[in-house]
Amino acid sequence: MYDALTAHPNLITIEDFISQYGEKWGFDEETVEKAKRNSELYDEIANKKDLVCRGFGDFYIKLNTSST
Repeated sequence: MYDALTAHPNLITIEDFISQYGEKWGFDEETVEKAKRNSELYDEIANKKDLVCRGFGDFYIKLNTSST
């Protein structure tokens, strides 16, 4: 996973979707919270800073707004 995230920093993982929509999809709170923590860890690995989530239909896109 580390190699994939560093090579493709804008990769969207299942954790991103579960952290955003898990409750709506019927996942329990513990699973959604774990997905959120994993998503944050993956963002750190990918060196993302100042992320903004923008809606796009039923999905969202993480945009890196930092200039570096």
